Amino acid sequence: MIPKNFKIFAHTIKIKKVKKLKNENNEDLLGEADLANNRIKLLDNDKITPVQESQKEQVFFHEFAHIMFDSIGRHDLSQDETLVDLVGNAIHQYLKSAKY
Repeated sequence: MIPKNFKIFAHTIKIKKVKKLKNENNEDLLGEADLANNRIKLLDNDKITPVQESQKEQVFFHEFAHIMFDSIGRHDLSQDETLVDLVGNAIHQYLKSAKY
């Protein structure tokens, strides 16, 4: 369910899986959206930090919501972590549960 890349507003966003991911305060992260460099980083499994596939998917859609809001110039919405989580989780649940 996690793509290698996707396009949003003519920009190709690449997904990079990494073994370690920290913020500027040296705190561990599960994911990071970086619109300036057209990428999303996701923490991948390692011996110290196992991450379940469903959790990776959820983190991906959370980061996708950041990219989506930033891409439309709504950085205020991208800063609202509760909103980003709700939108990301809603998209994830829709894609996992939709029947056609």
